[in-house]
Amino acid sequence: MSDSAIQYFVDADHLAIESSSLVDDLGQFLAKRIPSGEVVREGNRLTVNAKAGFSKRELRVQINKFLHQTSTAVEYRPIAVALSPKEYKIFRKKQKGLPVT
Repeated sequence: MSDSAIQYFVDADHLAIESSSLVDDLGQFLAKRIPSGEVVREGNRLTVNAKAGFSKRELRVQINKFLHQTSTAVEYRPIAVALSPKEYKIFRKKQKGLPVT
């Protein structure tokens, strides 16, 4: 990774519970959508290497597009990790009307 590159992480553990192939598909989708980008899968975690100037917000937009295309946006959403400014986790959405446990 050069000085003009930036690295982001996507933790897809919850998505992998649905299907491990969804994590592979997400990696391929991001690799096509990120200009001059590279995506490496390590278990259920994706490492995204992109040119400096590719924003974390744009990564979130691309993850949401993938979720919509695979009809999983109703169940999952990307959430920024507070302790790691360059990471997203894909969580299952909370069900409305159910008690919080």
